[in-house]
Amino acid sequence: MPSVLYRFWGIALLAGFLACSPERDAAPSASPTTANRYARGFSIQQMPGYRLVTLTHPWEPGKNFAQYALIPRGAPRPVDLPEGVALIHTPLQRVVLMSTAHAGFIAALGAQETVAGIGEKQYLSDSLLLARIGRENLPELGRESAFNFETMIALAPEVVFFSGLSEMNDRLTRLQAAGIVPFYWIEWMEKHPLGRAEWIKLLGALMQEDAAAERFFAERDSAYQALLSRSADLSRPREVLLASNYQGTWYMPGGHSFMAALLKDAGARYGWESDSSAGSLPLSFEVVLEKRLDAEVWLHPGAYTSLGELADADPRYRSFRSFQNGMVFNNDRRLNGRGGNDYWESGLVNPHLILADLIHILHPQLLPAHQLVYHRQLR
Repeated sequence: MPSVLYRFWGIALLAGFLACSPERDAAPSASPTTANRYARGFSIQQMPGYRLVTLTHPWEPGKNFAQYALIPRGAPRPVDLPEGVALIHTPLQRVVLMSTAHAGFIAALGAQETVAGIGEKQYLSDSLLLARIGRENLPELGRESAFNFETMIALAPEVVFFSGLSEMNDRLTRLQAAGIVPFYWIEWMEKHPLGRAEWIKLLGALMQEDAAAERFFAERDSAYQALLSRSADLSRPREVLLASNYQGTWYMPGGHSFMAALLKDAGARYGWESDSSAGSLPLSFEVVLEKRLDAEVWLHPGAYTSLGELADADPRYRSFRSFQNGMVFNNDRRLNGRGGNDYWESGLVNPHLILADLIHILHPQLLPAHQLVYHRQLR
């Protein structure tokens, strides 16, 4: 749920480490047909009569999280499928999205017409998908961890996209028994923003839109690299502070997280960039205060809409240099009024726009004409 995730994304990542998932045998040997530049979480291999999708396990190196056999619609079932591999007929025609993060990828390929239902539609930002939901009264399924099972069965989608945070429980087993494939979309564990965006290639395979997906990603990659060349030779990175205190704990992005990669590429110095984790770091307010008191810029402080709200939440925030200088920026410019944040929807497939925002905030002289897309300065 993006309205919660953009404030406490570290909590979700931490929860992910506790999630269980089905283990699979190693994939048969074959030549990959999808050459990933950044993404490490999936591979696509051409096998006789089908394409084998393997999701690598984010938390257990050397193991697979799940495997799927993509079979062209109307083609015969392959006889040599590995045990436990779920069958998916492509191109997909009916899907359910349990997170608005999935909607960003669907919209990127113009595949809104395949959506038969959504987890919580009030958090959506894509105008075409919202229009279709209103026109056809597409049903809501509820939260991923407690979706409406009867409605899901009645919808009869071919695939339901899950984030991978939920355990493989009885409800998902029952879905499989009903011929509905749970598909784990775990792009959020990628360590690079372009790695997350590169999952568009996986959706391209599911929709038989490989060329469109490759083209879409290549354009974003090229734009990102052009921006990176502008910030590569900065003589002085700017010190930044991230996130905010939540119920006594300050969840800071790990040094190998996609956020840390974005900051580095934008010309920032981040106090925990040497950390080796890709998740979040639970820190005390005192530790952050000591280490980041003089940070020049404060990014993504949470659900706060003004400096006044920040100060009211905890007067100690006034001690930070960034607060005193008014250099506090949140990633909520595209908040939709219903609690959803397009930063966690279209932003996932447009990391070049997020990078451009950050470069403009940190080093405005490099992109003087840029208008902020996902960020705004708190007043």
